[in-house]
Amino acid sequence: MLIVLELFVPGLVVCFLGAGAILVAFLRWLGVLTGTVSSFTVWFISSIVLLVGLRHFLLRFLPSDRSFQMTDEDLQAVGSVVEVVESVSSGDRKGRVRFGGTTWPAVSKEGTIPKGKKARLILRDNLVWTVEPYDAEELPPSHKESIIKEE
Repeated sequence: MLIVLELFVPGLVVCFLGAGAILVAFLRWLGVLTGTVSSFTVWFISSIVLLVGLRHFLLRFLPSDRSFQMTDEDLQAVGSVVEVVESVSSGDRKGRVRFGGTTWPAVSKEGTIPKGKKARLILRDNLVWTVEPYDAEELPPSHKESIIKEE
């Protein structure tokens, strides 16, 4: 029953529990195992050994859909265009930008960016984003279209 359950619970784990149960049933039929505690112990140990020993080997032969995504949110955010909600300037005076549904403290890489303008995220140091002025007019036409679609 556990091996059939693998069709509904993918991951190639439950079938090894079933294989351990079949091994215990065979050993009980031979008379090697007689007690409940020894049966559960052999089932537990054999299931773990089969799982650790064979799962990685068998996964190479079974097709599966795998996808890899970046997990560093800062790396994904770099280059994003954000709205300046408080004037941002370089130096110690921090302004604020709207990104990801909230506002973040920000400093400018070059000059002052007034409230209401757009800025591009460059890097994040702790909670403070470093931004640069964003001007859509300076971009090539194909790049402008892709940014307009994102916004």
